[in-house]
Amino acid sequence: MIAETAELRLRQRRTPDAFRNDLRELEQLLAGRGWLKSRELQSLRPDWDERYIRRLASQSTMVVSGPGTPGYILASELTDKQLDQLDSAAEALIGQGRGMTLRGLRFQRLSTLRREQLRHAAGAVAVC
Repeated sequence: MIAETAELRLRQRRTPDAFRNDLRELEQLLAGRGWLKSRELQSLRPDWDERYIRRLASQSTMVVSGPGTPGYILASELTDKQLDQLDSAAEALIGQGRGMTLRGLRFQRLSTLRREQLRHAAGAVAVC
């Protein structure tokens, strides 16, 4: 019953106010705890799934997480060594962004070329 209730709450769309409250709560949960993994946060908030926690963290200006990091932490609690890890994570994210942008541009070019081919083929059929 508890699992079903938590699952039902996950499926419900949160209002912007509820999302902002959850964001503040995430930041409060992380305060003074160092790195926390998603499952550790879920043990504190069973109604949050991994995807929702990632979404909250991605909207926070204070929470650090992403590729190359061991979980979630407040930026204000990072040590000098952890800042080096953050730099590496930032480079990975920027690289992923560049890759996705290039892929998107390729898709646009392919779409444009294919539309031109279809228009040309349609014109050739109409002439016959």
